[in-house]
Amino acid sequence: MSKYDEMAHAAATAQTDWNQHRDRCVGYLKFLVNGLMTYAEIPPDQVTFLRWNGETGDDRKYSEAVEDDPYTLMDAIALDEADGYWHLGLRISLLHSGALLPRWVSFVLCAAEQDQKPMLKIGVDGKPIQIDLNDAAQCNAFYETIIEGIKQCFRPPADSTSQKTMAFVVGP
Repeated sequence: MSKYDEMAHAAATAQTDWNQHRDRCVGYLKFLVNGLMTYAEIPPDQVTFLRWNGETGDDRKYSEAVEDDPYTLMDAIALDEADGYWHLGLRISLLHSGALLPRWVSFVLCAAEQDQKPMLKIGVDGKPIQIDLNDAAQCNAFYETIIEGIKQCFRPPADSTSQKTMAFVVGP
């Protein structure tokens, strides 16, 4: 094998490794979204996928598709090279009987991996945690963290020093 062939082989191997890494991280997000929807019994038509605009800081936004055709889960996932996590924005419409307007909550799920194990964050600045996706108890605890964070958004603060988590945004 020539030196050129060795370099070409190294480049091809790196691309294959990166593609497999990407596919695993996207798979983690798909697994978590489907698991959350099943665990919390969220109707699929109440979930909207939001895509990151590629900006950082105060300009960072997660928005739904502009056209009449909403993002699929795969369309909405984007890599933030600055933090190495794949980001997926979610908006859940929260309907209840007697409501004049639906309320909604949005948040970002982030997935990366360390030693081929998922590293997850709730929110861009969330604390990274590693869970075993084959362990239902760990997955359910992760879903409960999201559910409790959402419920907290709608509770009045217990006192003036109480603050709601910044990982969730609520609307009308």
